Amino acid sequence: MLSQVNNIEGEWNIIDYPQHPECFGCQFKITRDDKNADVFHFEVHIINTIKCTFRYIAESDQWEHTAVEATKMAGPLEKLNTERNICGFIDSIETLEVQGGEQLIVRTDEGNLVLLEHRREENQINADK
Repeated sequence: MLSQVNNIEGEWNIIDYPQHPECFGCQFKITRDDKNADVFHFEVHIINTIKCTFRYIAESDQWEHTAVEATKMAGPLEKLNTERNICGFIDSIETLEVQGGEQLIVRTDEGNLVLLEHRREENQINADK
């Protein structure tokens, strides 16, 4: 599973989340901690910045995480609801598995599967328009 952990860094877009289709396209940035190779920082920005720190425990092949934190700016109700769903999603993450270097499969503690893919340059060009 070490290779899965090594490939987890980068920018990921949600491409399939059947329980919350409004979260489609939300972009996560995952970075490795500078001091601890088993620790990763997750960040997503919708209106507010949402952050959480995950740690991979190799001995048990499990992930643990800190509480989800978010800034508290106001905005359109639709986007705030999306943020609430993203916070719930992050808080419920049980496993993370990189597949083929391009897809990140996330299983929640409720058994839901959420699929993310590496952010592609053509998606960035369209998002910036």
